[in-house]
Amino acid sequence: MLERLDVCLEFMKTNRHFKDTDLYLVRFQQCLTRSMTLIKLYYTNQIKNLGQQVQEKLQINQQSLSNLKVEETLLYKKFQALSKGLRPLISQVETRYLFDQDEYGALLSEFFSTWVYVRSQLLYARIKIEINRIQITHQQVPDLISLATTGCNYMRLICTAEWNLFKSYFPNTGEEELFVYLESLCDYLYNLLRPQILHERKLDLLCDLATILNALTAMDSNLIETDQSQFKFSTLLEPILQDIQTRLVFRAQAIIQTEVANYLPKNEDLDYPNKLIQADRKRLESGQISKRSNQPAITPLDHSQPLKSRLPAEAVQETWYPTLRKTLWVLSRLHTYVNDTIFEDFAGEAVGICFESIIKASNMMNSVVASQEAGMSSKIQANSIDQELFVIRHLLILKEMIQNLGCSPSVLKEILNPSFKDSLLFRPITLIHKLKNLDQSQIKFSKQMRYPSQEKEESPTKSGSHHHQLNLNFDEYDDQITKTIDSKSDVDIKLKMICHEFIMKSSALICSNSLEPFMIKCQNHLNLSISMIHSSPLTPEPGTLNRNLGDQEWASHSHVRGVFQNFIQDLHLGLSIIFNWVALYFHDDDHHNFNLINVLFPLLQEEILEQFEKFYSLIRFEFDFNFINPDINKDDDDGLLEEVNYERVLNPRQVHKLTQKIVYRQSSSV
Repeated sequence: MLERLDVCLEFMKTNRHFKDTDLYLVRFQQCLTRSMTLIKLYYTNQIKNLGQQVQEKLQINQQSLSNLKVEETLLYKKFQALSKGLRPLISQVETRYLFDQDEYGALLSEFFSTWVYVRSQLLYARIKIEINRIQITHQQVPDLISLATTGCNYMRLICTAEWNLFKSYFPNTGEEELFVYLESLCDYLYNLLRPQILHERKLDLLCDLATILNALTAMDSNLIETDQSQFKFSTLLEPILQDIQTRLVFRAQAIIQTEVANYLPKNEDLDYPNKLIQADRKRLESGQISKRSNQPAITPLDHSQPLKSRLPAEAVQETWYPTLRKTLWVLSRLHTYVNDTIFEDFAGEAVGICFESIIKASNMMNSVVASQEAGMSSKIQANSIDQELFVIRHLLILKEMIQNLGCSPSVLKEILNPSFKDSLLFRPITLIHKLKNLDQSQIKFSKQMRYPSQEKEESPTKSGSHHHQLNLNFDEYDDQITKTIDSKSDVDIKLKMICHEFIMKSSALICSNSLEPFMIKCQNHLNLSISMIHSSPLTPEPGTLNRNLGDQEWASHSHVRGVFQNFIQDLHLGLSIIFNWVALYFHDDDHHNFNLINVLFPLLQEEILEQFEKFYSLIRFEFDFNFINPDINKDDDDGLLEEVNYERVLNPRQVHKLTQKIVYRQSSSV
């Protein structure tokens, strides 16, 4: 009959010019409306009557031992049987709704409302009883993980059954209303879990709880690929996951504040570099070989695994400052379970607080470590650069671990900034980022140094090897950069300043006891001479100051040679100490691939040569050339550089080459 009404309506609409078409069109439409109303009333009566019958039988059989089987039969099988008779009628309403949603939308909504009302009357009380039973069971042994697992599995069964039953009546419509109904069923579970989640203090337990819910969510991933119409329980878990994420971030912030920002270091926490020395000793005793000995590169990190599994071993982390360990631990637990935007904001804040704690710790380091090398012209204290090495080491570890997270560039803004890559201060950090992407064979120290002159003549003591020049071409590694980060950061600026301060202090260790005192004395004498020239008469009287620098007793040829020889001794000993100190702080432990020696020593060499060039220019201008090598290109001076006591002052090119040999020998011996 409904199909004949549809044909008649279509005919009237097509032939509006026929007599009384409008009248018949209204009558046919009234008939169709009455038909739809009759279908709705019949559907409503059938559903409500069945619901009332089921409710009465459930109350009668409430104490029965076969309660579960009876409930399943009454709640689902009887409704499933009824759907076979109602489905043809409902399909008539659904079909018309799909073509005219405005006219039939309200009618179909009444179908949904009736369904939700009847089903909720049957299920609410039973779900509440079951959730209370689960709660009582788990109160005996408090276990939030077990409680959440049991509750979620129970609600998954209920919601899946409700979804399938609803789809037997309405296969093509009503999903939005159905999800609202299912969410109301889950309110009892939400109300049970939410207070316990918001009061949970253990970060690991919250992460484990998120893992359980993510596993339930993953069960729906296959359904997305196979059948879009299948029920996806993960949608109903979103409120719980949001509560877990909120609590995770809150607890992580509290941990960062209490155990990082407000951390009070113990004496053993600041015992650097003794902690590194002890770690090396343990590694040697256990038979492990440091990767400083040019061992093959480790297998690349598996970025598909959580960061916690990609962190270095506990033995390696023992050499880290506690606030760094805690920060990375928190980030490793958090990044898997919160969305990227929240994690990036939190990571930026945590990195900044961690940096401040590292700076605070470096300022508290007061241990004195002095070199006991024999034959030193003065006491060179390596502890003067401990603070800078401590900060650089920990910030680079922090940067590497953050990069292992695979997060977006905005997280790294606290550590890396290429906008300063042309600056001298930024060159070490830029190159570290580049070197991290090179093959191990490309970053071996001996292959990073070039000696053009040695290509013609090999060393007689080491056949087949070359003394390469310590000179890094910053442009040749541009293709190795894998990501560019456009942001500025106070942390990065301070890191560059620390690198610069390390270079200045290291240069002072070598030059402050030889070149600098002599240069200061010469400068003071020359300044005094200039001032007296302007104030004294044209004809000097007897006993006035001799203004010629070369005539001063403390600036005689023998004294100048002594200053130079002291500088050479300090150059040998100082570079050895600094090299070993940097190697101690930055050797490759497990996943660390800093190779910072290749980065800092070229800049340190430039600074030392700059100080020596000032000394060389002064004595060359003020003295004769009897004991000063001229600054000319000469390739046959290798034998001269092997001397210990020099009768003549070397020129800057020779000192440059000597510095390279010293560093190369140190690198070969490590």
